[in-house]
Amino acid sequence: MEFNADVLRRLAGMADEYGVLSVYVTADPREDAAHVRVRNDLAAIRDRARREMARDRRMAVEKRLDGLTGRIEEILRPSEPGRGRVLFATVAGGDEEEYRLQVPLPDLAVLDDFAYVRPLAAATSATAPEGLVAVARGGVQLVDVRYGVATEVLRRAFEVDTADWREKRGPAGARSAKPQSQVSHTDRFDDRVEDHIGRLLRGAAPEVAEAARGRGWRRITVTGDPRLVEPFAAELAQRTGAEPERADRIVYGIPAQRMAEELGPVLTGARRRAEHALAERVCDAGRSGTSAALGLPDTLGGLNDRRVERLLLDPSRTWRGARAADGRLFPDGQVPPDVPADAVTPVADLGEQMIARALAGDAEVVTLSADAAAALAEVDGVAAQLRW
Repeated sequence: MEFNADVLRRLAGMADEYGVLSVYVTADPREDAAHVRVRNDLAAIRDRARREMARDRRMAVEKRLDGLTGRIEEILRPSEPGRGRVLFATVAGGDEEEYRLQVPLPDLAVLDDFAYVRPLAAATSATAPEGLVAVARGGVQLVDVRYGVATEVLRRAFEVDTADWREKRGPAGARSAKPQSQVSHTDRFDDRVEDHIGRLLRGAAPEVAEAARGRGWRRITVTGDPRLVEPFAAELAQRTGAEPERADRIVYGIPAQRMAEELGPVLTGARRRAEHALAERVCDAGRSGTSAALGLPDTLGGLNDRRVERLLLDPSRTWRGARAADGRLFPDGQVPPDVPADAVTPVADLGEQMIARALAGDAEVVTLSADAAAALAEVDGVAAQLRW
């Protein structure tokens, strides 16, 4: 099944009365490393079931793990497709969902009431959909890059018909210092070619802008001949309302995946700058009291009210808290007095619950790079852009 943002949102709501098993693996030629980590986690789950679970649940968990042995061995096999593999399986319900991505994932296995999506959310936040546009005198090439996979979605080859533009001799222009009888119209011919290519590029801009909207790109990077990159990027900015990244590198005509790999450092740098700018904007808005929540209590309040448009998290942080029966989240030791004690469940990984709550409310989850996360150092490593 193809992975996309809607799948992540649905997985965040995957629950089961006896639990959901989440298994993450990254393909590695040194397969023993992944085998040991995942198998140790699975053994710990079995041990916990024997020590802590009621008989019915323990038997269901052990039976489910036995039944999934072949499936787990398959995703551990390095020869299988997909760099990162993830399997979700409900214990009582018998549901299974498996995804293969071209991005690295941690090696772990978790059994919890809900699907454990935090590692998947972090990996996909770092490789969210974006567009690459290569411009050249020969044409324009558009590439969609998401979750480690690059796909060409548009290529327009430019054909300049110069049959009627034959070079002629004639009088020199006002800028020429040559005698009129010795002046060629070559410069005028070249200018006409350049103007024609410029018109063709401008004509491609609406289609690129439409692709950006339809494919949900967070960013667009325009690369190619420096003489063409700037005017095309300016035209695109007018049509999308956002400034594209610029990269002066000729890559037009090469395969999409190779293009994404060659421009990898450019894309990574653009993502980090965009994340840092977003974190700064949210912090500025929070300090001025407009449409932002800073710190754990205020962010949880926004999540509980479904006001969060973007949730920003420092992936190096962990938070503890509690979840009420109705799904509301509270910081550790700050459950309101009107919430019955028997309706509250302690939560050791509040970050996971914040992600699930955000996705359930159609919010975007942004797991920040280390540089961008530094902007949230004074607000518990968590903030949110609010809808109102």
